[in-house]
Amino acid sequence: MFKRFLSVLLLLVVVPVAAQESLPSAADFIPANFAGFIRLNTQDAQNTLLGMNESTFAAAILQPTRVAPSAERVYYDYIPFASLFDIEGTTFVNNIFPWLGDDLVVAYRSFDAALSAQPQDTLIIIASTNLLSALNALTPIINEQDLPSREEYRGITIYIGDKTAIAVTAPAVFIGPLELVRAGLDVQAGVTEPLIAQPAYQAITAASPTDAFLSAYVTGDYLLPALNGLLSGRAQSVEIYRALGEALATQFNATNFEKLLLDGGFDGAGISLVRDRLGRHLNASAFFHSRDAASPLQLTEFDSSLLEMIPRNALLVHSGTDFNAFVEDALTILPLSNFAAEMFTGLPIRTAGTLSESVGLPTAANLQAALESLKIVLEAGADLDLQQDVIEHLSGGYTVALLPRPNNPVPLLNIPFDLMLVGEVDDGAATTASLIKLLQTVFNITADEAQTSSDWTLTTLSNDGRPVFTIAHDQEHLLITTGDAARLALDAERGDNRLINLPAWQQFEDMTQPALYVDAYMFYNTFFPSELLGGGFVVGENNRERIVMQVHPPVNDLHQIALTVTLP
Repeated sequence: MFKRFLSVLLLLVVVPVAAQESLPSAADFIPANFAGFIRLNTQDAQNTLLGMNESTFAAAILQPTRVAPSAERVYYDYIPFASLFDIEGTTFVNNIFPWLGDDLVVAYRSFDAALSAQPQDTLIIIASTNLLSALNALTPIINEQDLPSREEYRGITIYIGDKTAIAVTAPAVFIGPLELVRAGLDVQAGVTEPLIAQPAYQAITAASPTDAFLSAYVTGDYLLPALNGLLSGRAQSVEIYRALGEALATQFNATNFEKLLLDGGFDGAGISLVRDRLGRHLNASAFFHSRDAASPLQLTEFDSSLLEMIPRNALLVHSGTDFNAFVEDALTILPLSNFAAEMFTGLPIRTAGTLSESVGLPTAANLQAALESLKIVLEAGADLDLQQDVIEHLSGGYTVALLPRPNNPVPLLNIPFDLMLVGEVDDGAATTASLIKLLQTVFNITADEAQTSSDWTLTTLSNDGRPVFTIAHDQEHLLITTGDAARLALDAERGDNRLINLPAWQQFEDMTQPALYVDAYMFYNTFFPSELLGGGFVVGENNRERIVMQVHPPVNDLHQIALTVTLP
């Protein structure tokens, strides 16, 4: 019963806001051994409900196969009070709102790799403004329980129903299984430690926005299952992510964010959701606390001129500061293409691979062996040292963009988009020569005679006379494209039809180096034109949902990701 609620509210990732000094927060009473919690700021209950409905809409954009857009919902649609109380006729307005304090918490003792929490592991804590009002509103519910009983525990009366126990105290009301209600009362009495005493939680709370309508927190041991639940939802795929994390951690630069995330480098994480009052943007601030203060994330400055080469019709843009690490990560992940269907079940993308449980799961050693085998094959078959001839030349930042090409898939590759990758290198000519040799070996394609355009030298690689790749370089940059994307990229470099000059891009703050930009309409129109858009569906330029993700430099062992979703 809790799975939909947990999936929707965690969909944008898992971080609490600072409690007021005047009144205790419901989060103050969560036991230290819990996996995490979701907190609703109910100081402005209407704004929070609007934010939750907007979050559901955004979730439907990000994961339409899981979350369907629907009419506006009320609190009872998100929190299963009716099933918890096990009686008919209860409403949030009549039974909760009269005594509702500043926040409401749904805390989880544990959840699985599919982001599913069982009722016996779920405790609801609601801050109360008035003990008598809470008793008055809850008494009809308590009296109508089947086989009701009660017990005294630490001076508090616990009302026990057939499904749920309820304890009403001055600062908060506890609703859940008897064992967890007792555990919450132990924390309230100061007998056991609260989760909020953890250093990771406190650091994240101090850095988080104070005006979040929803926030959540997850401990380090449950961070990988939470990530797996968001991306996949299949129980066994968490082992694939764990193997990938172990493999990435063996690389030379093993402090990249994705390596810390997948290999247990964080001991706590969280997210805060903030809406603008006009309902045009939904902002999420996610923080991750590093376990090891001695291993900071290494970030270098990004050359924003790389973004000037992105054509205006890009449906997706990704950029980063470490071209070398990006390619190494991609090569490490490459053998997992056979397991993509397992890893990304929750995302709206078509993937290769199998969902069969009869296929053995890969280990970190398998991934490392596959990469080494590729290097051996290239050296033997093409006299190419992949590490020395290609990877070590990649010296700075990079930008990747996908450009739609409707009803005209790329020859040989058969993909519905063009790829554009531009990055900094220490020797453009040498890197290009090695890449041409690499692509000719892998795809059995021929290289046409090189051409020049301004400062760039371009070489097209074709299959039966049909252009597949174009490799271009100047002294310090490398450009890899498919189809006609090279021409569009060079036009954009000269100032013609640049994405970064459009309102669609400029509406977002600090776009000097976005980790991710997605035009949701263009994405779906490219990959799912019939299933999700009914075919021929057109959305105006100013009414499209767009998503931007920013990765900020770490400060005081905290790593921040900011996500913004525009709402039509």
